[in-house]
Amino acid sequence: MTDKKLVERLANGKSCALDELFDRYGGYVAAVVFSATGSAISKEDRDEVVADVFVSLWKHASSIDTNKALKPWLAVVSRNAAINKTRGCHIPTIPDETILVDVQASTETMILAAEASEVLREVIGSLEKADREIFHRFYFWCQTTATISQDLGMNESTVRSRLLRGREKLRTKLIQRGYAL
Repeated sequence: MTDKKLVERLANGKSCALDELFDRYGGYVAAVVFSATGSAISKEDRDEVVADVFVSLWKHASSIDTNKALKPWLAVVSRNAAINKTRGCHIPTIPDETILVDVQASTETMILAAEASEVLREVIGSLEKADREIFHRFYFWCQTTATISQDLGMNESTVRSRLLRGREKLRTKLIQRGYAL
């Protein structure tokens, strides 16, 4: 059965459609949630976020445009729910990245993506602790510079400057490791 039909059935109150959508996309939603949070929240909290995404799907099924793909909707809702769950957590670590790979991607592409992810994690890990936290908040949690500056007790211009200097350091280190930018 197509996603379109399942969403239509879900909008009509058929709970079996939710079960089938969960079977189809539960792993995908879990991967998106983990990608957005890494180790910032516990496994139980990540499971709760996944459940919340499917509750949201149930509640909003009638307003979902069934002419568009469901997977992008799930990805956005999953990522936003995960980020909302992490707000307030003060964990200055870089989350482990999960690589969401298209099923048809080649082995070479998967290996290169995994290698690039590892190099990036190492390079970010080599930044000063405060810069790592700013990068983590800005790029992984999608927090604004205003929010970061307020949470860390810094001027917003200081946060922007540290992001700029951090990007320059990253660029230099990536070039040194053979990644052309």
